[in-house]
Amino acid sequence: MSTILNFHVSILGISIPLVWIVGALFFLNLLWFIIKKVKFFNFHLSSKAVTMDTSTELDPKRQAWIAKGSNLSSQNGLILNTLETGAPREVVYKYLYEDWGLTTKEEIFETVNQLLSGSKAEAEIFNLLTEIRSTNTPDQWEAVFAKKLRVDGTSEKDIEHLLGFMNLVKEIELRMHQDVLLGKDFVQSIDSYDLQRAINISRWAYQLSLLSDSEAWEIIEKAASLIKSKYQSYAESSVGYIMGRVIFSGEIDEFYETQLECHRKLLSDPSSPWLTLPW
Repeated sequence: MSTILNFHVSILGISIPLVWIVGALFFLNLLWFIIKKVKFFNFHLSSKAVTMDTSTELDPKRQAWIAKGSNLSSQNGLILNTLETGAPREVVYKYLYEDWGLTTKEEIFETVNQLLSGSKAEAEIFNLLTEIRSTNTPDQWEAVFAKKLRVDGTSEKDIEHLLGFMNLVKEIELRMHQDVLLGKDFVQSIDSYDLQRAINISRWAYQLSLLSDSEAWEIIEKAASLIKSKYQSYAESSVGYIMGRVIFSGEIDEFYETQLECHRKLLSDPSSPWLTLPW
């Protein structure tokens, strides 16, 4: 060990102990790690729910496409009306690589296509619930839901689990009514949850040069068009997004409070795209 520590490396004719070089490399790596963490912290410290680029040259139509992903973007303090997110690359890297595990264009297209298709089991069950609740009185929902599941061959154990799913939906809606988030009797669709994520993933991938400008816009336009076809307003889409997110988390957690705050700011801030851009 002492022989290794006493080893010297000659650089430009200057003899430098190896231990000094190793120490310097360790220090530089530590410094770079700290700088990245500080940049990430400072971005979130200064970010806010409604961030608009007032100098953008994008036409209102494309700005509105981006704005249809406002729930997730506002939560992260991103710009709400441009393809560029306004976040440092390190932050976007965390969203795309660390949170989603997406590292290639092929993985991005595969994930986005899944989000656009809306084929998750939870979404299918929610759509079944919507159908049942639209054609039956509240006191009939549980019995009709269970009967439909039995006809489809669902086991009693799974039926019990899915009745718990229905009760969670009712619990979330009760909270939404209390917070004046939900105007209708119940949430009609949670498709906005996946479609808004597709918009944001496309923006992140573009910023990290994994998607071209045209590839990102193609996905964003499709997702935005699907959102517009399923919801009547930004606010209604927001409710669908929040319901979807809470359902997939399995409980009303701190995310709900964060989204409630963003929702309210997007409805009240004069600069909000919900108030300045066409639906």
